Amino acid sequence: MIGEINDHMKSNVFFLLVWIFFSLSARAQKNPPIVSIASCNNFDFESGYSGWSGQAWNFVTSTTFVVTPTPPYHKLTGAGFDNIIAPLSTLAPAGGTQSALIGLPNPGSQEYWINQTFLVSAADPVYVYQDAVVFKDLDQFSPPHSPAQQNYFEVMFTDQNGDTIPCGYSKVLVSQATAANGFQPYIYTDPNQSPPNNLIPHLYKDWTSTAVDLTAYIGTNVTVKFKAHSCALGDHYTYAYIDGHCEPAISNNTSVTICQGTTTTLNGPPGFNTYSWLPGGQTTQNIQTGNAGSYTVTATGQSACIQVQTFSVTVNPQPAVFANPTNVNICVGNSTTLTASATPSTGVLFSWAPSTGLNSTTGTPVVAAPTTSATYTVIGTDANGCTNFSTVAVNVGQLPVAVVADQTICGGQTATITASGGSSYLWNTGQTMASISVNPTSTSSYTVVVTNPAGCADTAIVNIVVAPLLVVSVSNATICAGQTATLSASGGVNYSWNTGATTSSVQVNPAFSNSYTVTVSNASGCSGIAIATVSVSPAPVVSVAGATICSGQSATLTASGGTNYSWNTGQTTAFIIVSTTSSYSVTATNANGCTATATVSVLVVPPPVPSVSNATICAGQTGTLTAMGGATYSWNTGATTNSISVSSAGNYSVIVSIGSCSASATGSLSVNPRPTANAGTDITITAGQTTTLTASGGGNYMWDTGNSNAAINVSPGSTTLYCVVITNLSGCSDTSCVTVFVEPVPPVDCSAADKEKLFLPTAFSPNADGENEVIKIFFGYMECIKTFRLEIYNRWGEMVFEAEDPVAVWDGSYKGKIENTAVFAYHLKAELLNGEELDKKGNISLLK
Repeated sequence: MIGEINDHMKSNVFFLLVWIFFSLSARAQKNPPIVSIASCNNFDFESGYSGWSGQAWNFVTSTTFVVTPTPPYHKLTGAGFDNIIAPLSTLAPAGGTQSALIGLPNPGSQEYWINQTFLVSAADPVYVYQDAVVFKDLDQFSPPHSPAQQNYFEVMFTDQNGDTIPCGYSKVLVSQATAANGFQPYIYTDPNQSPPNNLIPHLYKDWTSTAVDLTAYIGTNVTVKFKAHSCALGDHYTYAYIDGHCEPAISNNTSVTICQGTTTTLNGPPGFNTYSWLPGGQTTQNIQTGNAGSYTVTATGQSACIQVQTFSVTVNPQPAVFANPTNVNICVGNSTTLTASATPSTGVLFSWAPSTGLNSTTGTPVVAAPTTSATYTVIGTDANGCTNFSTVAVNVGQLPVAVVADQTICGGQTATITASGGSSYLWNTGQTMASISVNPTSTSSYTVVVTNPAGCADTAIVNIVVAPLLVVSVSNATICAGQTATLSASGGVNYSWNTGATTSSVQVNPAFSNSYTVTVSNASGCSGIAIATVSVSPAPVVSVAGATICSGQSATLTASGGTNYSWNTGQTTAFIIVSTTSSYSVTATNANGCTATATVSVLVVPPPVPSVSNATICAGQTGTLTAMGGATYSWNTGATTNSISVSSAGNYSVIVSIGSCSASATGSLSVNPRPTANAGTDITITAGQTTTLTASGGGNYMWDTGNSNAAINVSPGSTTLYCVVITNLSGCSDTSCVTVFVEPVPPVDCSAADKEKLFLPTAFSPNADGENEVIKIFFGYMECIKTFRLEIYNRWGEMVFEAEDPVAVWDGSYKGKIENTAVFAYHLKAELLNGEELDKKGNISLLK
């Protein structure tokens, strides 16, 4: 953009030079030398610029500075993206590994071109080139450009006389780079300039393909030239990427033959701008069809060049192919014959697939013997190569394995025999179920035929062995309650009692008469059941009571529950008389001869020796007297526990007993008087004052403040209750309380407050040594501050502390961390109740 106005001032001069140059250049190119080189020579630049010529020229100074394709004005590019237009690929789609780049993204009145003269061959006379074009746009900062001043991109094909081939000429001015011509805008951000001049508008056309039909020039030399021309005023540039190749001649009438049911693709000539098909009206280059007929495509290229191509499509019918049968079932190991036919029936060849299990894959018939189910496809191909197919399913049923197990039963039993392995069953008994029941009287055999869903069958034989009956015997028993009986069974080799035992004999001890069942089996598995009965006679229930007696006394022990008795003393009467400490047992026998034994103890004890504890209490309390030395107790208060609670002074007696032995004892309760505590009368003081509280009542004193004097000094900040406990020499105590009412201090006179006496220190040291840990204001009239604001900033201007409460303190922390040694700025504003205002700024040093 810089220098463009000056360029306009020079425009009249170099416009004349430009006109002279183009006039001379056009005359010089009118009759170029005839250079016959190989047809379609390196149009794709895969061999670099071999076969190409080129030039770079400044049309203002008429200076030619490049006479051959030379970087950076003519370059070869591989895969990548443009440096200015980020989404633009530097390689043509499907164009090989290299493309050509002509022109530079630099201001200047220059143009660049490459050209090649080649011999048009009959084998490939259609030249197809691909190009991508970039313009620096005529943005809003530029004065208007006339068409003669604008940058442009030009493609020119000329014949051997130098005349322009109409279908091979294209020129696009930057003002014509619209969406209709395939261009789109792009803003390039120049890193070397400052906004807004760093936003450079561009226009670019992505890769497009153009075909030039040179059929009319076969056998002659044709020259192709690509030119990138910058604007005459020097600021707006043009550059372009180019690739190309040759195509065979466009056939005017192409015949296509297809089979019914298939489609074919009709390809229009490549590289034209628009396409129109008849019939159908499609506008794409290629179409698909499955219908017979004539199809015509009209392809229109640049400069209104038109190419017409006709296609003749013939559709041959498909043969109708039939496979027989379509579905067949066989068993594994068997085979089946498959046949094929077609309509029309002549000239059709048959092929089968897959080959597994087939004796042949061609012709008809074929034999199929697959080992597993398979679907075979037969394809019929007629003389026109058209095909059709049919399928046949061969279902292979695996042979079933008939399974049935032999059994042994006992005489008279019924056997259930079950076969498996198939879906249907047929027994020699005529039954058709998988399971049947039989009850032979002697060993017998049964036959079953098992068939699966495929109709495949297998046969099995089962033997039913009939074993003889079993004779079982067992003994009974009679016992007394609590005794054990032995029950014995015989007649087999295995035994199973309902008690869980598995031996032939078992021991049982039922509490009452009961029956026991034993199942006996022999080696053949036959079994029998027997029941044994155990009769239980009840034992006598012996009852006898023990006794505790005093020394010199005797006790009578009487037993009951039987008809005969036997004591461990040798006596056989129902009762005995004893007088010594011992255990006595008696065995009683009832009418059934069953016995039972009972044991009791007789304890001879000496008379008890009782004692009672005494107690001393303070008036109003309760004391406990505890008696010891016996088993039972009876107090003169009526209580029967060993301890009683009493509150009246005096003596208390208790009778202590062990069995029938007893003795008495007496205990006493002493009651001491309590002192009378007096903490004085309630007192009213002013906040900040001290008063003396004096207690009376004698003995020792203990205030709830922890002071043990009768008189104490207190200075509460608010109304407080004080209590004292007085204890006499007997250890008895009493409590009394007094209230000290605290009235507030009269209001402070803020008229004497002086703002200059409000002080904020200039340094503090939050280093955990207990001194100067925080920073705060000092003022003797804190209650006279009406409004307050303190702000503290670090050297970067960040506020590290703020407060609106005059008593607030800063501990040197910011965001939860103590700041390092540094100097901080503060701003302090305050207003006093007397109307004075303070606005102060300064520094605070944080030291460690």
